[in-house]
Amino acid sequence: CPLTGSTDLSKALYSIWSNVETVKNLDSFFNKSQNAAYNSLLKLNWGEGYLIKVTSACELDWTVQ
Repeated sequence: CPLTGSTDLSKALYSIWSNVETVKNLDSFFNKSQNAAYNSLLKLNWGEGYLIKVTSACELDWTVQ
């Protein structure tokens, strides 16, 4: 993640948010289709890597909205 500090998941992935299904890292996950209380990943942190599963081809723009 090239964004400085810690950024809310939906803000960091704003440009592809409508296509996001699942986001994971080594410690936590976010799944849009499950109850929000079960999601352990709520923010993206600078310098960390994430796996993002999307429903269709899209291009991620790291500009925070």
